[in-house]
This record gives sequence, C-alpha cells and structure tokens, in this order.
Amino acid sequence: MDEKKVLARLSKVKLTGGKVLLVVSQPQFYDMISVQLLRALIRNSKKKGIYVTLTRPYTKLEASLKKSGVDTAKLFFIDGTEKPGSLPENSAQVSYVEEPGALTHLSVSLTRLTASGEYGFIYLDSLSTMAMYRELDVVQRFGNYLVNKLRELEMDGVVFSLDSEKGAKAVAALKPICDEYLEF
Repeated sequence: MDEKKVLARLSKVKLTGGKVLLVVSQPQFYDMISVQLLRALIRNSKKKGIYVTLTRPYTKLEASLKKSGVDTAKLFFIDGTEKPGSLPENSAQVSYVEEPGALTHLSVSLTRLTASGEYGFIYLDSLSTMAMYRELDVVQRFGNYLVNKLRELEMDGVVFSLDSEKGAKAVAALKPICDEYLEF
C-alpha cells in the first residue's frame, strides 16, 4: 500500500460522537497516520484531547507533531516512556508515568483528566508497546477499560498499534469491541 491509498482511507474515517477506532499500521506509515488522525480529532472536537505516548518521549513527540502542523496546544500528553526513578516534573501540558507497563498509574491519570470534562478524545500510542511490557491478559483488560471509559464518557478514541506479533494478540481481543478497525 502506498501513501496515497493510506491518505484516501484515512480521509473517509469519521471520528465523532464517541467512536472508538482501532488502527494497526506498518512502521513506515506510523507518523503519517498519527498526524492525520490527530488533525481529524482536533478538528472535530470542541474540547482538547489526551495523547498517551508509550513510544516516544513527550519533548520529541511534541516537536515532531508541531513540525507536521498539529496544534499541540489542544493536546495534553501522558508520557509513559520514562524510566522509573527519573521522571521529569509534570507541567500544564504533560504528566509522566513510570514506563509503558505502569497501567495502574496510567488508569489513574486518565480517570483524573477525564473527570475534569475538559477533554473530548483520547489517542493511545501504542498497544503494541504496552504488550512488550505487560502480559497479554493485563493489556487486554486495560484495552477493555479504555474502550468502556470512552463509551461511558461519550469520548472519541484511537487505539494505535504497530503491526507486531505481540500487538496482534492484543488487537484481536479489542477488535470486536471497537467501532471501526483499520489496518495499513
């Protein structure tokens, strides 16, 4: 599949009204898909969004998104890429959790943020990274929790996963409960 076909498929995605999208991508399309989906989420939401990054540190991710034209002022980041014991200070735009496997801490952060009513969507990057740090059943339970939370709060959501063996098992468990599934 080439970039034009990926962009054409993404242009047909409608992310409104509490829809949960599960996306699996080859690594070469990762940045392009993320940027396009974030632009659509920001454009369609009257509220800010929560970006959970488990793959790239906040500072590098934010700079990359800005360079790609994403309005990062409309995003709050939860960064799960840091090593335990070396967490930077939280700020008005980012909160840190201790590694991609710290799912309890991540759940607490998401619950606290979504309770404020300020946010209209969650973007999880990525399920495949989470699966490298935790057992499959734990990742599946977290995925179920996240999808149910999104539905309960009528928020839109994207659960992103790179195409990988570990990620595939977690994706298979979430696929039936998401509104739409895209594979690139």
